Amino acid sequence: MRSLFWRILASFWLAITLVAGLSILLGHMLNQDAWILSRHPGLNTLAEEWTQTYEAQGEEAAQDILEQRKRQYHIDVQVLNESGDPVVRGTFPRRAAAFEARQNNDDRRLPWRRLTDEYTSAKTGDTYLLIYRIPHPELDAWHRESLLWPLSALGIALVVLTLFSLLVTLSITRPLSRLRGAVHDLGQTTYQQNSLVKLANRRAGQRLQPHGRAPAKPDRQSATTVA
Repeated sequence: MRSLFWRILASFWLAITLVAGLSILLGHMLNQDAWILSRHPGLNTLAEEWTQTYEAQGEEAAQDILEQRKRQYHIDVQVLNESGDPVVRGTFPRRAAAFEARQNNDDRRLPWRRLTDEYTSAKTGDTYLLIYRIPHPELDAWHRESLLWPLSALGIALVVLTLFSLLVTLSITRPLSRLRGAVHDLGQTTYQQNSLVKLANRRAGQRLQPHGRAPAKPDRQSATTVA
């Protein structure tokens, strides 16, 4: 019965492990560029907002938006047109650009995460390429803040699932254990009853046999005839 208990509990834990594995895989997916661009508060509306400001108010107003995002989120931005030329000055320093070029644009050696986003204006049809560079500490801090609640919820869910699996396992194994005990007691009772019946039959048989009867003497006439 104990082995059954652990097997059922292990089955629940296997399901919980699969859920945790899927959550880790989901966390890896959350680190993809598309997720960051759509969820980061400094990036999710920047392309549309910048394009509308640039087309309505000009270069200076558009540059101010980039400066504001840099102060608030520490994000450097470059904006290129369809020809690959800068549309505004941007906020990416020249020294940083030179350092990036010396690293052969290898993101693993750079102290920032580089993301790109294309946006086509609904008004003019022009396409702009926005290049974002987010420092790794800034991006990690955002990941921690954005995933704090989901991870907390996951931890609580794991605890609840563990308690639930334990209760379900006990609800299954306890009746089986009681049934096993009842069957064992029933077998013992049947064995005792059979033993008592056999003992009673044996004693009854012994009582039916004659006790202390003398052996019969041969008849005299029978003896003479034989002689």
